[in-house]
Amino acid sequence: MIIWVALETENQMPETKRDVMKIASSLGRADLPCLALPLHLSLKISFPVPEEKADAVRRAVREIFAGVAPFPIRLRGAERRDGLIWLPAEPEFALRTLHEELDERMREEFDVPQAVFDRDFRFHVTLFQDLEDTEAAKALGAVEACVLPSRIWAKNVLIGSSPGGLPGTFGVDEIFPLSDPGADR
Repeated sequence: MIIWVALETENQMPETKRDVMKIASSLGRADLPCLALPLHLSLKISFPVPEEKADAVRRAVREIFAGVAPFPIRLRGAERRDGLIWLPAEPEFALRTLHEELDERMREEFDVPQAVFDRDFRFHVTLFQDLEDTEAAKALGAVEACVLPSRIWAKNVLIGSSPGGLPGTFGVDEIFPLSDPGADR
């Protein structure tokens, strides 16, 4: 089983999701697997775990986020990397800390090796992936004409999975809110 962990961003970016869907449709690519997932900011590269350890991994992820208060995330304008279009996020302390804790805990408790991309993690919200060169150029131009947020808040965590990691098989298993540990006082 493949597990992924991210911050949900779509609830704060409904116009962006609407525009992305329109752009994909205009390109004849409304079937892109990435569009089936909510917009999100990944916190660790998807990683394999044995099926029998999946629930323990999910518990560990919930523990990592226990007591983490919502925090702001600054986004930069759209960027293209080959067939990928994303909104890069500033690698703020809170994002780096959560990413490093996920990496370390998954390695120590579940023997999940650190992926190459985890060593130089690029925080981002994926808008499109797997586009052909001309499609990517058109999509980037269209996205740049959209109103894109420059700041969002980390409010909700997504834990998702895929049976084998194939595109189109990823889904969201659970979503839970970040909570301010001092809010009950």
